[in-house]
Amino acid sequence: MFWTKQGKPFSVGWWSWLVITGCMMGCAASCKWVGLFLFPAIGLSTIGDLWEKIADRRISPAKWFAHFFARAIGLLAVPLAVYLFWFQVHFQVLSKTGDAAPMMTPEFQATLKGGLDVTTDRDVYYGSEIRIRHTNSRSGYLHSHHHPWKHEKGSGQQQVTVYGYADPNNIWVVYPALNKTVDETDGPKKVQGGDIIRLRHKGTGKFLHSHDKKPALSNDDNKFEISGYGFPGFNGDANDNFRIDILSGDKQSPGSDKNVQAIYSRFRIVHNRLNCVLYNSRQKLPEWAFGQIEVNCMRNSMPRMTTWHVEYAHHPNITADVPKATYRPLTMLQKIWEYNKHMAESNESLTGDHPFAARPQHWPWLRRGTAYWGGRGKFIYQLGNPIVWWCSLAACLLFLAVRPVLFLLDKRRIHPTLGGQRNKYLSGA
Repeated sequence: MFWTKQGKPFSVGWWSWLVITGCMMGCAASCKWVGLFLFPAIGLSTIGDLWEKIADRRISPAKWFAHFFARAIGLLAVPLAVYLFWFQVHFQVLSKTGDAAPMMTPEFQATLKGGLDVTTDRDVYYGSEIRIRHTNSRSGYLHSHHHPWKHEKGSGQQQVTVYGYADPNNIWVVYPALNKTVDETDGPKKVQGGDIIRLRHKGTGKFLHSHDKKPALSNDDNKFEISGYGFPGFNGDANDNFRIDILSGDKQSPGSDKNVQAIYSRFRIVHNRLNCVLYNSRQKLPEWAFGQIEVNCMRNSMPRMTTWHVEYAHHPNITADVPKATYRPLTMLQKIWEYNKHMAESNESLTGDHPFAARPQHWPWLRRGTAYWGGRGKFIYQLGNPIVWWCSLAACLLFLAVRPVLFLLDKRRIHPTLGGQRNKYLSGA
């Protein structure tokens, strides 16, 4: 319909159909990302039209740029605004926390009613009890329990994993490096970037440990087992030493890029002897490890899966008021960005069809719908609107039938005008 108004550019009808086109593009992309195929389809025809207008001497450069910016507004800015609008509606409706909330970052969860509400001591000292969370995934916390590694390549020492929920077995105590002491004459000392530390599991008393043993789910020469090691009366060994490398801090919390601060400091945990980094493999362990997530020590690893932060910190000997840290809720645009990023990651992880999917060849005929969701005795089943789909299919078939007939008639020098609508019909195609 927009193309039928080309004789009256910038008229009310011209603008109306241009903006409506942009709105529909935004709605299509908001329903499903397959709708993004509309953008190159419409974009290519728009580029072709603008290219033709460059050669038209009747159109001044100023007029051409007016055409360009009008299309940029109608076919780019308007769809983006519509896309953002529907996410605004989405977040207004789904404002409470739920079972799927842990899939999102803590900062996202902090925006939900009944969601994550963490307030903790800000500074991490030697002697602090801490809970360490993996930063760039929704996997959870550094965790250990009494059960040993049972894989053939392993040491048989205590399992260390990533566990998805806050739990007493996620608590570690910060100790200095083996055979090192810290001067606490003036009170507890803060942990700084570059410090060599040990982490002792509060529940079992074992130290976080790595050595020249293969992890449960890999034979890679660059990966090593992470375990809990120690026994009563034993002070540990050099394989318990890890270096804290701070990658970034929070600009609103001064010093978080130099001293380890809960929530605000992002860091890597580097084994001092093997020079490998604590790495979240995101792979599920077998049942003997309760299906938790494997963590190993990996050389030559990228920061994304080796970045951690402290979510909870408390020193038992500090009772005075201390600075606090909390997750800062995301803005609306930050939430939209994270949500879309998570959707993209989920799409990348899809390896095949599910049994309730509808294939494209079934769509025009509405032979079957898509089982979208089921739970709590209720189901959402998607089925195309018969009026829309069947009329659209009929229009496509009619076009395919009429176009070759017109071509043959033109060959015989018969040029039907279709009541003056033929030019509109061809330009609209």
